[in-house]
Amino acid sequence: MDMRDAHIGIQVDNLPDACALLERLLGLTFAEPISWPIRVRVGDEIEKSVGRFTVSRQGPPYLEVTENVEGSKVWHSDGQALAFHHIGFWVEDVEAASQALTDAGFPVEAGGLNDSDHYRYTYHNVGGLRVEVCDAGARAAFERWATTGSAEGASDEFSRSGAAS
Repeated sequence: MDMRDAHIGIQVDNLPDACALLERLLGLTFAEPISWPIRVRVGDEIEKSVGRFTVSRQGPPYLEVTENVEGSKVWHSDGQALAFHHIGFWVEDVEAASQALTDAGFPVEAGGLNDSDHYRYTYHNVGGLRVEVCDAGARAAFERWATTGSAEGASDEFSRSGAAS
């Protein structure tokens, strides 16, 4: 995995407030937020929610900002207004990268599912650091969203990513 292929994910209590703070303090600007249905496997359960997030227009690495979802086991900031969530890496094969992390002793903590129930991304707790491996098939849409600021079509492309293995 290569830091040139990374993004940093933070979890926030309030998306507009957090983005305003990050703009003011760090000089970042953010793309148009996306809200869309997300299905995440957490253990034997599938958590369904509507995620709301954005990405910095500066990068790489980009800063991904996701708003808390009430009752979620994945999308929460543990009572903090702004919290580190993960460091993500683009990979060509999510299943293989996820299996390599699992084989190294860091099993899947949670994994986002595409429309065909294959992983689009997985999270692994590596010694207290949450590492995300993301389908590189979504990278172009992610970076287009970040560089143009427009969310048009991005969520559809994200939902389709995650090749069958």
